[in-house]
Amino acid sequence: MHEMILCKLGEVVLKGLNRRSFEMKLMSNLRRRTARFGRFRVYSKQSTIYVEPAGETCDLDGAYDACKRVFGIIAVARALPCAKEKEAILDTAKTYLGGALTAARSFKVESKRADKTFPMTSIQLSQWVGGHLHEAFPHLTVDVHHPELTVYVEVREEAAYVHAPAEPAAELTATQKIIAEAEGMTLEELAKKAIEESNGATFYGVGNSSRGKTALPLFIEYLQSIDPSYNMEYDWQQPKNNKIFDQLTADALKPTGTYAMTLIQDGNQIESKMVQPGVLDTFIPKDWAEANGTTPEEYEGYLPLQTLNKVFMYNNTGSKTYDNCWDFVAEGEHGLYMDIDSEIVGKNFLYMLTEDTYAGWLKEAFDALSADEQAYFQPTIDAMASEASDLGLGENGKYALAWIKLWVESYNAQTDDGPICNTLVDKSATDQFGLLVYSKLRSVEESATVSVNNVNVAAYQDGYTGIGGFGYCHYLFVTDNSPLPWTACAFIAYMTCTEDGFSAWGKDMGGYSSNPTVAEAIEATYGHQKGGYVDGVDTFPAKDDHGYEWWTNQGKLVLEDPEYCSSVAFTVGSWIELLTKYSAG
Repeated sequence: MHEMILCKLGEVVLKGLNRRSFEMKLMSNLRRRTARFGRFRVYSKQSTIYVEPAGETCDLDGAYDACKRVFGIIAVARALPCAKEKEAILDTAKTYLGGALTAARSFKVESKRADKTFPMTSIQLSQWVGGHLHEAFPHLTVDVHHPELTVYVEVREEAAYVHAPAEPAAELTATQKIIAEAEGMTLEELAKKAIEESNGATFYGVGNSSRGKTALPLFIEYLQSIDPSYNMEYDWQQPKNNKIFDQLTADALKPTGTYAMTLIQDGNQIESKMVQPGVLDTFIPKDWAEANGTTPEEYEGYLPLQTLNKVFMYNNTGSKTYDNCWDFVAEGEHGLYMDIDSEIVGKNFLYMLTEDTYAGWLKEAFDALSADEQAYFQPTIDAMASEASDLGLGENGKYALAWIKLWVESYNAQTDDGPICNTLVDKSATDQFGLLVYSKLRSVEESATVSVNNVNVAAYQDGYTGIGGFGYCHYLFVTDNSPLPWTACAFIAYMTCTEDGFSAWGKDMGGYSSNPTVAEAIEATYGHQKGGYVDGVDTFPAKDDHGYEWWTNQGKLVLEDPEYCSSVAFTVGSWIELLTKYSAG
């Protein structure tokens, strides 16, 4: 048996009928926090949550530290399971805790018999194990009141567990306590709390999207509809060049921060730089959870405001077509793409390709190629087999690494998606293609040389095979030292649970509300699925947004998973860093 982690629960065990939902939330948080350290089986039994390595390469030290930072857990212990036999328990204690027993001067054994079928009582087991440990380590004295070392034995349902004293875990912060209460409230209830907290104050927000400053005055109007005397000033900042992480980290050092909340992208950095260190807290609005058929306690993951998509598009003024995602990495191709070192979310796309589902999509697309086309890619795929094994990837990992290698070594790095779009819609860009934000097509101004009809969205074409693009989220968080936590929660609920709250983003195609009710209302208002229609005629088919469900199914959109990205950022990320980028010069 392998060493594992035991997480002891706090007040959660006293919550009566809600106990299971709180346990599920804790397990969800533990899975998220430990994902970057390997595959773990997380389960709950008898007021203890077990975090058990499910693979040989797990970083137990990292997972242990992460577990201590999951709020709601009061104590964490590393333990070694063994057979529920007194001799096995004794042998495990001597070997597993041998170093601690040798170093200590006094000890005692404390047993807990949760499995009442075990033939000895807790006291009998403690006395028997303690007596034999004293014989094995004669320098020790028994001290039942103030021992230097306590050996714990827990006889539970599946096994017996031997461990040293558990370490205390973190307690809920003031903001997290508010969030726990807020997750049980409706938007209207949160609005009343916000009015009490922030009337006459200034609300500071920060995000990757500038449209927060459009949503905030709408939110204030909503609060004024409840209390006409309410007034709040606001300031919304949008740092450039990925500086938002530095800005939030610096602000987190203050006892009370400047920023009440944030709207932020790049799941990998969010996990490693923001959530793990406790800079940001997740709030799941009750109304949002209900719209998604879940509860705040059961929901796993961060809260997305929307999913954005980057899709493959190509200029159609020439004779070339792109029928398969492997066509984009064929010999001589140089797709237009924002550099992965300037827009880190682009690197997350590459990380996600190594996940089993998406690697499988690449394998399926490869199988659909002609024999001649396969012959070109096969040597690279074969060369990646050992690399994929070394990186711990699944059986189709070599296809993912081959595609990534060919892509990184061929794409023509650009500064922004806007210029990419401007290039592709010009008829002079014959046979060029790019991977860019779909919504950029909204701003194309038609002219003699420029037209949306000069591009095809690859995934929309009959017979296209393979990945159609990449989907990533804007996530909403409350800062842990938020000066206005109730107002932050209410604003987040407003944006995710109302059409007006999402309208700042909903007017554009290619941005999909995470709330299905809001998404439906947005489509009814703006008609994105017929975005290319003019006077009832489908004039610009490329602008007919097929919608989130289509993109994530038929369109084979690769979706960012922060946990997975974080888990491979070092391994796959380091491998990507060794690749030689294409230089157009």
